[in-house]
Amino acid sequence: MLEFKPDAEMAMARHEAWWHGEIIDRPPVWITAPKSADHPPFPEKRHSSIRERWFDTEYLLDVTDAYMARTAYLGDSLPTWWPNLGPEVYSAFLGCPLEYTNETSWAVPIVKDWSDLDLIRFDEANEYWLKIGEMTDAGLERAAGRYFVGYTDIHPGADGACAFRDPQQLCIDLMEAPEQAKELLRRVQAPFAGIFDRLATRLEAAGHPVFSWLPVTGAGRVHIPSNDFSCMVSPAMMREFFLEITVEECRLAARSVYHLDGRNAIKHLDMLLEIPELHAIQPTIGAGDALDEAWLDVMRRTRAAGKGIHLSGGWDVIRQVIQEFEPEGFYFCTGAGSVEEAEALIDRIARWEA
Repeated sequence: MLEFKPDAEMAMARHEAWWHGEIIDRPPVWITAPKSADHPPFPEKRHSSIRERWFDTEYLLDVTDAYMARTAYLGDSLPTWWPNLGPEVYSAFLGCPLEYTNETSWAVPIVKDWSDLDLIRFDEANEYWLKIGEMTDAGLERAAGRYFVGYTDIHPGADGACAFRDPQQLCIDLMEAPEQAKELLRRVQAPFAGIFDRLATRLEAAGHPVFSWLPVTGAGRVHIPSNDFSCMVSPAMMREFFLEITVEECRLAARSVYHLDGRNAIKHLDMLLEIPELHAIQPTIGAGDALDEAWLDVMRRTRAAGKGIHLSGGWDVIRQVIQEFEPEGFYFCTGAGSVEEAEALIDRIARWEA
């Protein structure tokens, strides 16, 4: 089916079974490993600024070609690329400028006063929107028959509002100016459905599955709702200010998996599991944290609610899951140092043997 993944159809079938809490022959396992053969070196190019490198579409696609040629896509992994200008690019579509480092970018808040709310608007001529469109089209042309292209990482809701106001200030706003904070959220959220539809339609027209940064495809559009800011608020505030935004995002997609970012977000789990249109949870065990009883309980409650679990981690994490749970409903995302190591891990998961 694809140059870099001849058995992509079977991998995608396992993805789809997972959304339904079913197994074809084993749980899906997204795992890659370096190929042992020599390959051409990664391209080198001098850029006048960090930002220029981020915006150099041809260079980024050349790097992608070199990476894919060096990578074995094993199990249910797929060769994928998605245009990336940083995690706050959605807010940039609406007017926030971005600052860049080698690894990431961040938005510069522009709503200094509530009278600045009119600065939040989606403009067809926005440079970030035009660039993402150009990158997507170039990627689709380069990828034809070789790999899949996804849509960029988009965060409306609380995370989008934080970009305009700053996270600490938004915390204060929720307490001291709740109505203005709700208006901020409304303005940030308003263009989302149209933006998501246009990005998804671009991929569908080229015959690609609709997915983004999280490695999973499905029948229909896949979306990853998230609210990293939620670790800073109570469940009562989560329900009052942000729950309906998450519900809306889930309803816009055929398949949705919530990015539960960190231990401080666990307090919102039961509320999220009430959303009928939410299909899965991604428990995200952050740096310095470890899979323990609290995270295992997240998985128990998620499976009891009939929703899937998309879990990243090494064999230490996977082994604990195998010891505790039945295989239905689990999707593993991991890596390996060699093809042989990857194949051995897939075999152990297939036998559900800890």
